[in-house]
Amino acid sequence: MSPHSTTPLTGALAAELAAGRDRYNGLFLSARREHRRLDAAAVLDHLRHRLPPAVEAVAAVDPAAVPKVMTTLYELSLELIGRELLGPQAQAPQLNLVFDLLLPAMPRLLAAAPAKLTTALINAVHKLSQERGFILPLWVDRLVEVAPGCPDVPTLLALGQVFAWRGGLSHFREGALDLMRQLPADQVGVALGLRDGDPSPETCLTMLEGDPFWRPELARCPQTLRIVGKVGRFSGLGGEFRTPPSVMCVSGQLVAFDERACWSIHADAYGARLRRLGPNLPDGDETQTPAGRGVDREGRVFWGAAYKTFPELAEPSGVACSEQLMVVTTPSSHKIVLIALAPEPT
Repeated sequence: MSPHSTTPLTGALAAELAAGRDRYNGLFLSARREHRRLDAAAVLDHLRHRLPPAVEAVAAVDPAAVPKVMTTLYELSLELIGRELLGPQAQAPQLNLVFDLLLPAMPRLLAAAPAKLTTALINAVHKLSQERGFILPLWVDRLVEVAPGCPDVPTLLALGQVFAWRGGLSHFREGALDLMRQLPADQVGVALGLRDGDPSPETCLTMLEGDPFWRPELARCPQTLRIVGKVGRFSGLGGEFRTPPSVMCVSGQLVAFDERACWSIHADAYGARLRRLGPNLPDGDETQTPAGRGVDREGRVFWGAAYKTFPELAEPSGVACSEQLMVVTTPSSHKIVLIALAPEPT
């Protein structure tokens, strides 16, 4: 229990609990029947310290929405505490970010669609927290920053997916682009963090669709043949591959595999990731490496008229190419090196 668990309940939250005492007690008893270990002290502590910021924020902008919001947050909290995702035995303490930071920053949206918004944010935070290397607090800060100017919940959730993509989850790329095509230009600008002097939102979207390694802040940078990412680790150290992987391109999709599993390779200007496909290669035909591309024994990479030597790629064991990305493996490494013609940050 929190050392501050004796803090009295006050304000709109206390008033709503008093007005609906029997209903809230009934919700607790119902949840207790489903989750035998649901702890009343943990629920009370959560009520005192996690729910007030969001409920009070809603009360300040739409008092009539407080009962609906409070009921939604209470029911979801009972479920999460009962499953030990929140509370003293929390297996997912990062979900506290939803109650502490996200919901209080968006009271109008919370009042309009409490269940849809809260459930979506809980699911998003839970999933993003499981992505290796993803900086969840930065994603939260971005949503908090744009929430006051967001017109509705679907727009906020679309921005959240774009921010996750820009935060390094390159496999979100196509979904993020699809969502931005449906947003008005000003919200596309918000999604991409455009500043004075950057290309217009429409231009940015066109460029992003045509070149995965373009991004607004690199618009004036020259393209060069360079390493744009590295993915893959030894499974004994928490990685993906038991043995150095093989690579190929299947129907335009780059994949990496060993004797246990196959992974799709995703890379763009915002990051590089592997996503597990399963034990077998995907269906489809192998895509041959385009003419004029390859890596020689000295690690010299050829890409049409461009070429550059990367000593770490000497004696390559595997090379595969999609239209805009080359992946290279070496015999003694579990790491896959990703190469593309891409703007060079200055």
